Amino acid sequence: MNHGEDKNEDRELEAWRGQWQALGNTEDRAEMLVARAARDGRRMHRDAVVQVLGVVVSSAICSWLVVRTGGAAPVVAVTAIILLFNGAWLAHYLTLRAGLFASSGEGVDVFVALTRKRLATELQWMGFARRWTFVLCAVLVPALVWLVLARWERYVQEPWRAVVGFGVAAAINVSVLLWMGHKARKLRAEQDRFEQHVAGIGAS
Repeated sequence: MNHGEDKNEDRELEAWRGQWQALGNTEDRAEMLVARAARDGRRMHRDAVVQVLGVVVSSAICSWLVVRTGGAAPVVAVTAIILLFNGAWLAHYLTLRAGLFASSGEGVDVFVALTRKRLATELQWMGFARRWTFVLCAVLVPALVWLVLARWERYVQEPWRAVVGFGVAAAINVSVLLWMGHKARKLRAEQDRFEQHVAGIGAS
């Protein structure tokens, strides 16, 4: 977000603060929702950057593996699955959030509706991501078994390659799944807190 956008967001948040206070509520409650509005915007942009970087890094590693192995068929097959998954993952991520990145200066009710939709979308994404991470694991397991069998002699001679390679992959997948579960719980808690704040200021 550039400096000009920061100024526009600040003016928008001040306008929201005025509307919330005009409802006859305390400044503390207005401050809560102003802070929430700013945090939402930053989180949306930060999460998008993380998703894009994750896909770029994953795709770069896949490309490097293909080059390093000289285009070995098992490696190409596994990386092709990952690259297709990456493309579908990122496309769905951005499509799901279409229209949710920009803030709204059209009033408290519009902001409340937008925030509710953002939270619901985040929870929907977490469910999708967890399901498809399991699907990716289910697809990759037989592909990785094929890879091991195709390169069996090398793995027998250098077993550390299998331990490091597959161990790291398993650790990453488990970590991602645990993080997703934690994030979903945090989002549900935020959803509850937001509804409490909205009820407190009397917004619809």
